[in-house]
Amino acid sequence: MNVNEVLKEAGLSDKEILVYLALIKKGPSTANELSKDTKLHRTTVYDFLEKLQDKLLVTAFEEYNTKHFEASNPQRFLDIMDEKQEMLKDILPTLQQLKLTEKEDLKVEILRGKEGFISLWKDILRNNEDYLVLGSADEKYAVMLGETADRFFKKEILKGMKTKVLIHKQKSRTFQYQHLEYRYLPKGFPILTSAIIYGDKVGIHLFEPFSTILIHNKSFAESYRNYFKLLWNGSSKKT
Repeated sequence: MNVNEVLKEAGLSDKEILVYLALIKKGPSTANELSKDTKLHRTTVYDFLEKLQDKLLVTAFEEYNTKHFEASNPQRFLDIMDEKQEMLKDILPTLQQLKLTEKEDLKVEILRGKEGFISLWKDILRNNEDYLVLGSADEKYAVMLGETADRFFKKEILKGMKTKVLIHKQKSRTFQYQHLEYRYLPKGFPILTSAIIYGDKVGIHLFEPFSTILIHNKSFAESYRNYFKLLWNGSSKKT
């Protein structure tokens, strides 16, 4: 590597290098003298001399009422590199943490028909946490799942799971299990799909044709939970 390349690695721009090398070769000089040597305008030379002073690579002094400049000891470049290394050491833990932080995943699956819904329910049981049901249509689930629904609810009870269910007033409540807490949405608030919120997932059910869109995303699930909470607090416990 030549001198210019090394000085660039040390953080100097091309013009700073030009002014610095002219100064170190010539010795103490005025801005006018450096302007002639570098072919740069005097104002431009002043600008770069100030930047070099900020880096402690150049010092200034008055002589015969004229401002002169002098290059500092080149050892200063080693100090600069040491300072940069210390700064990097300071931020290294932050950089490592950023590298270790996983970006939030987004996964979308289509679960079709009764078998797809059963696979969703099995996933809910594996998650083994309370879950939320928004816009439930109990009678449709009862017809489609039959005794399968009863088996799953009994497993939930054994695991100590509890479920909050928001259902339309005009829809009949079919399931009578004690771990299911129902509230009823107000009239004029139709929800044409049903959603199950559990863990970091939201299962959105379409009834025609019956299928489930399973979205695995923490932020999406949290948004649905907040939406559910808002509706739950404004809903009635009576039909």
